[in-house]
Amino acid sequence: MADRNESKPPSWTHEVKRIIALGVPIGMSALTEPVLTMTDTFVAGQIGTAELGAMGLAGTLVGSISWMFFFLTAWSTTAVARAFGRNDMRTANRATIYALVVSQIIALGLVMLYWFGGGLLIHLTGAVDALQPLAVDYVRLRAFGMPFLMISFVWWGAYRGVNANVPVLIVSIAIAILNLPISMGLALGLGWGLKGVAIGTDIVECIESLLLITYAYRYLGVRIPRKSKWYPSRLELKSMLGSVSNLFVRSLFLAGQYMVMAAVAGRLGVVAAAAHQILMQVRTIQNVILDSFAHASQALVAQSLDTATVRERRVLMRTASGLGAVFGLVLIPVMMLVRYPLIGLFTTDPAVVALTALVWIVPVFSAAFDGLTFVGDGIVMGYERWKVLTASAIIGCSIAIGVGLVVVSAQAHLIVLWIAVEVAIVIRGIVLWVGMRMADKKEAQQIDPS
Repeated sequence: MADRNESKPPSWTHEVKRIIALGVPIGMSALTEPVLTMTDTFVAGQIGTAELGAMGLAGTLVGSISWMFFFLTAWSTTAVARAFGRNDMRTANRATIYALVVSQIIALGLVMLYWFGGGLLIHLTGAVDALQPLAVDYVRLRAFGMPFLMISFVWWGAYRGVNANVPVLIVSIAIAILNLPISMGLALGLGWGLKGVAIGTDIVECIESLLLITYAYRYLGVRIPRKSKWYPSRLELKSMLGSVSNLFVRSLFLAGQYMVMAAVAGRLGVVAAAAHQILMQVRTIQNVILDSFAHASQALVAQSLDTATVRERRVLMRTASGLGAVFGLVLIPVMMLVRYPLIGLFTTDPAVVALTALVWIVPVFSAAFDGLTFVGDGIVMGYERWKVLTASAIIGCSIAIGVGLVVVSAQAHLIVLWIAVEVAIVIRGIVLWVGMRMADKKEAQQIDPS
């Protein structure tokens, strides 16, 4: 064992190639999700400023609540990747099926929540009267896309776990191409307005999930077990819940942070709500680019848990962290260069343009810190150190939510809210890396007590 852990680890250039080879298709496929939302935002902006603001409120609400269950992707990635690293595809298959069963139980709850509770959810945000009726219609209609979205969450993780990211990329590109004509046709062509945007998104999510299932069945050999139970045993369910409970709490706090942001923007007025929605779309694209290194790190770390040495994993972690920070720095001049052209795609309202352009600098100039935090998230997930992950989210998001409430009471500027969010991300990153450092020392002591 000692000789194995003292063997020469792979070079950082080797790890860079591995991370980029896995991260680029992940990032490109993940980019289609914000592109879908940006398309909906674009269409809503063509309808009117009130529709754009309502889209910001309702879209963030639906996205935040749904994203609480993104742990399906995180758990599937780690569970499948670890089994894949041992070449145990039967376990990987079973983990995927179990996650799909859980996803549909969750989807049923979301359908009930959005359809029957949509009005109450929007009312609780305290948004101005001009936004509420439009937002309620959007939330209720989005309920029908939840079963398909939850299925896609599971498959994204399963595909990443076995490094099969090109099929996901192809499906995502096809969906991105289909979304614009469907949404515009329903919203503008048929005159359904924001309702058409919601229905179009549901249709696109249905097509995406069906394509992912079809490819997995035909080419990856995923099957519903016939000679064994298709649902987890009590022991397996207990093990699964032990992991996902921490992931759920993390997602809950992150989603709560974004819901508070949307509610605060909605209370600041129609212009602030519209500007916030545009900023969220651009920020999402930035996050997805940086998150590609996090997802690649998660899969590679999980695959290496039973096969690589501690030193090899350390090289992987340091390389991924460096890539996250470097790409964050590269994004700064790029995002500043495209600031006004991108804003112009969503709105021509002078007040919205001016406010968006001002607040724009906050998320853009924080990209390097974001990159380090996101990669830290991925590494911690790969190591299955769920408590560290949860602690970082609780501390960081609590600070952002607290400042958001202060902004509401003081009617402060939208830029204050966004500064608070970036500070929270930095704090999340510090907690992640401190926790990882402590866990790393503990692991080293267990290998070599001297």
